[in-house]
Amino acid sequence: QFNNIARFHVKGVESALRYQFSEQLRSGLNLTRIEGYSEYQSQAGFAPRGFVPDGGTAFSDNNALNLLPSGRFDAVQIPEYTLSGFLDYRFDSGFGVELSAWWTSEWYVNLSETVKIPNEFNIDTTVYYRADKWSAALQVLNLTDELNFVNGLSAPTNTFLQPMRGRSVQVQFAYQF
Repeated sequence: QFNNIARFHVKGVESALRYQFSEQLRSGLNLTRIEGYSEYQSQAGFAPRGFVPDGGTAFSDNNALNLLPSGRFDAVQIPEYTLSGFLDYRFDSGFGVELSAWWTSEWYVNLSETVKIPNEFNIDTTVYYRADKWSAALQVLNLTDELNFVNGLSAPTNTFLQPMRGRSVQVQFAYQF
């Protein structure tokens, strides 16, 4: 708008805490807080007004019919708070178990803030064996089968959501040469 370049401003704080209780037991915790906004951001895109069930709002017009002005908008598609952590116990034999989890605060999908994703969380667990030259692991991802979402595209003006994986099992083998 008026020959201004769209800019994304972000401020944040990230903290990480790691603690090893003993040779076998270790843990970690991460906390992130992000605040951001866009300047001179145009509301062009598939559904710039968001999903408005009024029977009259134009969708998929790339802002040609809506003619929404550019401006300053709070960051969307980014949760303000993210918390993650893990707890890992490894037996002397090389077998071990790990429990990891993450949580995010609510976030908006679009600039008009009409679609909001609530708080989300995920818990994973791993049973593993680690030797000098090789390792194997069995992971159960999204243990509680939560329905979580990510934005399907990277532009802040789109409204496409993609569900994250549901409960799944993954096996990993590694060999070091």
